[in-house]
Amino acid sequence: MLDKVPIKFEHDGKQYEGFFELVSGSGSSFIWHLMIDKYYCGRLSYTDSWVYHGNSFDELGDFFGDYITAWYQ
Repeated sequence: MLDKVPIKFEHDGKQYEGFFELVSGSGSSFIWHLMIDKYYCGRLSYTDSWVYHGNSFDELGDFFGDYITAWYQ
């Protein structure tokens, strides 16, 4: 499994480019950090569902999770 997943997305009319970095993953639990412009922007985690916690983009948890899932398929 690759540890970094690049991502480009638009939110509130602004373009963002960065990557998700896997920081923990075993069994059915995973934690990814979202990095944009070399800055930590939040944490995406999966246990039973995708949840994103950060300074912004909280409503994009499912979008980010679906993106990560599609990347590995």
